[in-house]
Amino acid sequence: APFGPVWATAHTTQFTQVGWDLIEVGSGSGQLPAGGFYATYADPKTGDWTLTISKIDRDHASCTRPALPDFHVQAENVTFRLASSVKRSTLALWYSNFEDYRPDGQVPTLFQRLDDVEIKDDLITLEVKVGAVITVSTIVKGPTKGAPPTPIPESQPSLPLPFFDDFESYEISKEGKYWSDQIGSFEVHYESGASGNKVMRQMVPELPIGWGDGGSYGPVTLNGMREWQDLTVTVQFKLPEAAAQTGGGCVATRASQMWADGITLCVFGNGRWFLAEGGPKLGGKPAGALLTSGTLPKPLPSDKFSTISLTTIGSIAWAKLDGQVLFSGVQIPDVDTGFAIVGATDWFAIQLDNVRIEPAGPRWSPPVSPCPAAAVGMPLQLRPCASNGLAVDDQVFELLPDWGIFHKPSGLCATAPNASTGAGVVLAKCDPNDVKQQFVNDYTLIRDNLQPISLRAGGGKLHLAGDLHGNLFLESCASSDSGTWHKWSYFPNTRQLRNEYTAIKALGYPMCMALCKEPSRTREELVI
Repeated sequence: APFGPVWATAHTTQFTQVGWDLIEVGSGSGQLPAGGFYATYADPKTGDWTLTISKIDRDHASCTRPALPDFHVQAENVTFRLASSVKRSTLALWYSNFEDYRPDGQVPTLFQRLDDVEIKDDLITLEVKVGAVITVSTIVKGPTKGAPPTPIPESQPSLPLPFFDDFESYEISKEGKYWSDQIGSFEVHYESGASGNKVMRQMVPELPIGWGDGGSYGPVTLNGMREWQDLTVTVQFKLPEAAAQTGGGCVATRASQMWADGITLCVFGNGRWFLAEGGPKLGGKPAGALLTSGTLPKPLPSDKFSTISLTTIGSIAWAKLDGQVLFSGVQIPDVDTGFAIVGATDWFAIQLDNVRIEPAGPRWSPPVSPCPAAAVGMPLQLRPCASNGLAVDDQVFELLPDWGIFHKPSGLCATAPNASTGAGVVLAKCDPNDVKQQFVNDYTLIRDNLQPISLRAGGGKLHLAGDLHGNLFLESCASSDSGTWHKWSYFPNTRQLRNEYTAIKALGYPMCMALCKEPSRTREELVI
């Protein structure tokens, strides 16, 4: 249910106002006898009130921070007694059920108004099913479930390329559009004084208390999507006087969120430069493998911007400095995928301008699937993932809230006909009640990490696994074979189920669940 969170929120927000009281536990809020909870809100001025009820099972209540303890819920009829002081009027009843699925995994019952609730002898009785969110309220006029006047277009979550930003359109102290600061903080300011050219400046002057990164890498802001590979990223940068010799400006492709991976070019004020895997450690040393390096004939000019440009296509990289070739034809790993990045080697006020991100190379044409048409009984297999954020039909799968793995183009679902170690997975008509189609995962983490996927029919002991030969199967435990895996990451932009989130060199280029294997590829061709 793509808009499920909107309607879950509406169960409270459309029936309350700022200034209402949340009634304390024991008087209007608390736990339900068979699991779940209820809460009551009241208007101290008018006496209007709203009762909200929720009963979500443990599988659909995962929480990243902190992890929840195990609990169990069951459907039940619940009776509430109204105190003598409680306002009595027509009681509106609104209902959603986030665990009542259609075969395609969609939730049909979202924020629906049902018949008004009848009060009998100061009592109201409600049927509360598992997955239900219910609102009972004296607010009968106003709440509504709207609909757009035209159909909502299907999401296309990919930054259009080429992308260019000169930062001139922003107000001072604002962030640049589409940029996401990961380490440090970047804002738009005038290059100097109170007017003139606008730039994006790194604002944090020294190492702060770290969150995702405790101080390993230099400041960085990213753009784009996790699936990108073949890009040209160009940026103009100018170092502050205090960092004119020791500091450097950096540009990267294929980078992970915290810059631990990717292909990074850094050029320093004193003329030193390097191309390396991952971002620079504070102070300017390469964090990963050094791919190439050198020294310019003279230091960078301190009074004007320098322009660096990095291109990565497949397993080759090129770079330019101020329009002149810095290096060409350098071999790089062809296993990383990730964001476009601009940043610095340490905590200083680097200024960035005229950033351009462009597609590079031949792998930006819409990919053509080598697989036959999907059909019931077709084995699911693995092949190299389509690159650069381009989706191909045989790799387009959705992780459904009922734990189904849904092949969207065909409308079929993954199933395990034989729930045993070594058994394969095939396509079948979707049945949200079939435990052989329920592939349980931690949906809060699988989109930004590797997570196991277990089959409910196997009591959670059978995991979805794969190997470099393109086989997809069930496995009862982690294999010792370096070419086998049992953890996955889901990329919602392209709807790919991948065997890597960041690069795992032992596994080579990322492999995706697909309708067929890649024709005639050996392990040596897959592993870089």
